[in-house]
Amino acid sequence: MAHSILSLFTVVAVVIGYSIGLGSALRLDVSPESLNTMVTDQLDLTCISNGPASISSIVTLEIMKKGDHPIAVISSKGLVKGDKWKDNVEAHGNLTKDSINNFLKLTIKNPGEEDTGTYVCQMYYLDEHFQMHEMKAEVNVTVENEDITVIVKYLLEKITTLEKNGQEKEKSMQEEVTKLKVKLAEQDTTLVEQEKKLNEQKKENEKVFVNVACLLFEEDQGPKRMLIN
Repeated sequence: MAHSILSLFTVVAVVIGYSIGLGSALRLDVSPESLNTMVTDQLDLTCISNGPASISSIVTLEIMKKGDHPIAVISSKGLVKGDKWKDNVEAHGNLTKDSINNFLKLTIKNPGEEDTGTYVCQMYYLDEHFQMHEMKAEVNVTVENEDITVIVKYLLEKITTLEKNGQEKEKSMQEEVTKLKVKLAEQDTTLVEQEKKLNEQKKENEKVFVNVACLLFEEDQGPKRMLIN
């Protein structure tokens, strides 16, 4: 269903209007521009529309590889995964009736050589006469020369970061253990105090019991009253 709607948009756009760039109305940002498949953690592609006054409303924003089906599409109804969506892809964005500050961002985790190439940000929009148009922006993602020294440096930095994070976590855990020990000591002190009060109350109760027993005995037998003080 989504694919048929997109195909319809393409037909209408080709008949009515088509443009590439149109100043800064549409751009596709990429980070990084070149991948080192051994060390690059993620590839971010952000399609941003800051359309001119001639744009009445944006219908969709799409990101795809050139000549291929969309990876993701966003409309006013929300985000739709395209035919080329993969498990290592994340996407989010914003699309409102206002043509300013609308965007679609893709994040490809652990990108490989297959993720290089030309990416296209495609926007379908209505002009002030409510005619459909299409606009595109492109970026090229290449593969870096995978120099072994760069890889080693990256891995050493990664190890250092992991060790630092581990030390910080260990320190945090030690601080938490210390806090728990303090709380436990406080609970022990409270428990001792409560036990002491209970013992004192028990002694008082025993005195009362003996005094009551003596009074009862005195009434029955008439001996000399002896109270425990």
